[in-house]
Amino acid sequence: MAAGGFDVLYREDMVLIEDVVIYLDGDGRNDSHILSREASFVYATKSMRLMQLASSLLLQCAVNEDKITKENARSEKGEGQVFGNAIGAWRSRL
Repeated sequence: MAAGGFDVLYREDMVLIEDVVIYLDGDGRNDSHILSREASFVYATKSMRLMQLASSLLLQCAVNEDKITKENARSEKGEGQVFGNAIGAWRSRL
């Protein structure tokens, strides 16, 4: 994907992720208490997947902006080390 295409995708996806995170941190947290055990597990799994997607987008953005190398991004993604840092970096961009 061309850099310009990624920028559009990144902005649109991060807006969607931000909206979902606002829900998950607010009403979603309250709503999740009434879910069955199985539904709670699915809810938690999907929430984690959303954060993984946000992390992947942030890593790709950092690679595109030459802030990290592809190898570092691959290593961090594979080891899961970037998750907390990625979310913090993402929130600081808002």
